[in-house]
This record gives sequence, C-alpha cells and structure tokens, in this order.
Amino acid sequence: MSKKSILLFLVLPFLFQPAIFSQENSRVVKGKVFLDKNENGIYDDNETGLGGIMVSNQRDVVITNRKGNYNITVEPGQALMVIKPSGYQVPVNKNQMPQFSFIYEPEGSPKGLKYGGLEPVTDFPDQIDFALTKAGNEHTFNALAFGDPQPRDHKELGYVRDEFVNQAANEDASFMIILGDIMYDDLSLFDRHKELLAKANMPVWHVIGNHDIDFDADGNRHARDTYKNELGANYYAFQYGSVTFIALDNVDYLGIGTNGRPSYRGMIWGDQLTWLKNLLPNIPENHLIVIGTHIPLYAWGGEMPNVNTLNRNDLFKLLEKKERVLAISGHLHMTYHHFLTQEEGWNGKNSLHHITTTAVSGTWWGGPVNENNIPTTTQRDGVPNGYHRFSFEGSDYSEKLIGLGEPETMQVRIELVQDVISLSDLPKEIVANVFNGSEKSKVWYRLNEGQWKEMKQVSRSSPFYEYLLKQYPDNWSSNLNAIPTNHLWVSDFSSDLEIGVHSLEVKTQDAYGQEWSVTKVIEVE
Repeated sequence: MSKKSILLFLVLPFLFQPAIFSQENSRVVKGKVFLDKNENGIYDDNETGLGGIMVSNQRDVVITNRKGNYNITVEPGQALMVIKPSGYQVPVNKNQMPQFSFIYEPEGSPKGLKYGGLEPVTDFPDQIDFALTKAGNEHTFNALAFGDPQPRDHKELGYVRDEFVNQAANEDASFMIILGDIMYDDLSLFDRHKELLAKANMPVWHVIGNHDIDFDADGNRHARDTYKNELGANYYAFQYGSVTFIALDNVDYLGIGTNGRPSYRGMIWGDQLTWLKNLLPNIPENHLIVIGTHIPLYAWGGEMPNVNTLNRNDLFKLLEKKERVLAISGHLHMTYHHFLTQEEGWNGKNSLHHITTTAVSGTWWGGPVNENNIPTTTQRDGVPNGYHRFSFEGSDYSEKLIGLGEPETMQVRIELVQDVISLSDLPKEIVANVFNGSEKSKVWYRLNEGQWKEMKQVSRSSPFYEYLLKQYPDNWSSNLNAIPTNHLWVSDFSSDLEIGVHSLEVKTQDAYGQEWSVTKVIEVE
C-alpha cells in the first residue's frame, strides 16, 4: 500500500454514500485485511493477513481469502468498508470515531450545500488495506444507547456536555451508539459535538436522523454528505463478541414540502435491503442481531409515515429465520418497549424485542431549570431524559434506563403531585410511572408496609408531565402536550385512609427479573 493510499484512508474517515449508484467510472479495488501488530496502520512484512473477514461496498459482501486478500468493484456513491469481526478492533481517531471505511465519490457534493458536504476525491487508490488489532474480552461487555441529543445551538450543546458527557465518562462501557438526531438542523455543531463526546473515553458509533441531513440537497443522493464528511457511515455493521450490530438509514428524505419545511418518511431505502440479504448469511447462527435505526420500525399509537418504518416487513422477512433479534431506535422523545409478533408483521420463531430509547434531550431541552440552570427536560411520557445501558453476556442481554443526574435506582415514580392531601381530596387511584416498563413488567403497591397488591397496566398520559406543563407554561414550546404512554400502572386508592402520615410504596420487576422500588411519604390532613 502506498503512502498516498494510507494518507487517503486516514483523512477520509469511514465515509458512506447513499445507495443510488452510477456504473460510470466504476473501478476495481483490491487490498488486504491484516493484523496490525505495531498499530501503525501499515501492512508490514512481518504482519499476517486475516482470512474470513467481510468487506463490502454497501451492496455486495466479499470474504477475504486465507491470506487476507479481497477484490471488489466500487461505483460512485458507494463506500468501501471492512466489517469489524468479533475479537478484533478497528482503529479510532482522536475523537473516538471508528475508522473502517471511506467513500468513492470522485465529483464530491453539488456546489452550494450550506454545510459543505464532501470534497471531490479524484485520486482514489486501487489498493486499500484495512488494519485490525486484537481485542480483549468481548464475551461480557456494556454498551450505551440513546437517541436525540439534538442541540439547537452551542448553549444546548453545553447541556449535552454537562448532562450526558460528564456522566457517561464514568461508565464502564465498551462503546456508545447514538440513534440519530445528533443535531437539530445546524450541522455546523458537528465539530464541537465530536470533540465533546470523545471525552467519554469510548468509541462513538452514530446513526443518522432526520435532523442530521442537508435539507438543501436534492433528494437522498447527497442529503447525507455533510453528515458523512463529519461522522461517517449512514449504514454499516460491526461485530462485538456474540453480537452483530447493524446500523440502518431509514430516513427517506422527500425534499422541502409545500409548507416550506423538510419532508421525510420512515423507510429503509436504496440498496440497504440488498446489502442485508448479502450480509446476513455470513453472520454466525449463535449471534444476537441488534438493528439500530433512528425512526422506529414500529411505534405504538398509530401507523404514521414519519414515526414508523413503512417497509419494515421487507426487513422482517430477511431477519425472521434468525433466532434472536433486538431493534433499538430513537426519534419519539418517549420510551417504549414492544415485543413484536405476527400482529405487527413479525413471523420469527421468537418475538422481536423493539426498544424506542430515551432521549438525552428529553423534551427538546425544555422545562423548569435545575440548580445548574439546565432544563430538567422530562420527556412527554413523564420519563427523565437519559440513556440505556445494555449489558451483554454472550448473546444474552439486559438493559437499564439511566436518568441523567438521577440515581440508578430511580426506575419508577409515584405520580401523586401533592405530598400533603386533605382527607376530602384524596385521589381515587394510585398512578405509577415505570419508566422502562413493558408488557413483561409486574408492578405492586402497598400502604404502611401492609400487603402488596398488584397494579394494572393502562394507556394514558403522565399526570406528572401534565403537572409540569401547567406549572411551568413558559418553559416549554407552545405546541407540547402530554402523550399517552403504555408504561403506566394504576390501582384504586384506599378509601379508609386516616388523617396522619403514611408511606406508599411501589415495586416493579422488569423483563430481565430486575426489581426496583420507590417510597413516597404523604400526609393526610
């Protein structure tokens, strides 16, 4: 590999192009995937090629031979990538961003994109080698996943620093994955975002969201150019232990609508399904597959094109023979768990666990401010802003919602707004908001250390969030309201409660067998 090739690989960090290709100017690229013993990024004479490694052009997938060699054709708009195998690591740059691919885009972006897009790359090398290094234990590891940091400006990017980065820097995690809407339309903030997130001291993988694209581009072909120039791939895969992570781009950009606003729909577009069809047979049967998207594959509450993935059934058909599939997304600024079955179009042997993860920005950085002058930004379902910590052991997993600035044990809230209640105004029911609750959760309550009584799951809006909207009307956008959720539990309140001090406890057991509880002391006058 020439020094020019090496420099090009390092300067163009894993850039991907949407899959609308031109066969003109296609070229054959060859190279080697090798074990980089001295970690200099160059294939040296004493280093070994690695066979059986997947290399892709975002449509086709080839496997390196026993000497680590590959040969593949790339076309304008495609990206060449190595798919990180289990037991190995790809290099990361100073901003903790994995360096595993780059783009073949000889003409660059159309002129005039507000945020710059991609520069032309005319001197594309004919040989590209991919360096890997040996990894440590990947059987047991943690990963952070969340959606929508979504800062509008530098002030809100400071909130991301103070609320999230400072907390994540103390996590024992192997990497994080951000599930879209990294920005809120202002793509000039990407540079500072990268510098800040690097201080969490773990590799950072990104998924593209509908607020991360070039709205002045003409359709999907170049709408990701600035994103890719700054953050990299719009779809890719990597393996860690007995888990294969697949990041997809399901934001189908439709241009500026008649209302003057960007228009999009949830769809896995372009050549991604063909790429998956070629990729999936090469994934070990014992692997858990984790699909990461910005827009949910399925969202509770209605089949709307901008909050569901329209062609999810095409994806499901490719995945249904796999033993275990987990899907994670962002976008909604609410937290949902679903276990999809035939009713939602999933025909796999086991249900597909789908998690719409918690947003770091909560309700778009709104709400009353705390002692640090940062909005508390509770989500519209009454859930604190935060992230999810996934713990993997082999292909098994559990996860926990971590509220930013909250103790880890805070997993449920008793949504009685008042701590002092008159006897004549006692509420008729207890409402418990189990932040990370699902249909597999169990919830109980008791009064004054009495007998535990089971509560019933309901679909309605959070009384606590309704209270916040009413109490602090100037701290939210004017169009916000409480959104019905499926992680509330209710029970009739005791009608014979006497005047005095009482303790009310709620405990819950989640889908993984983890138990959480909360106690609220109330006074009846």
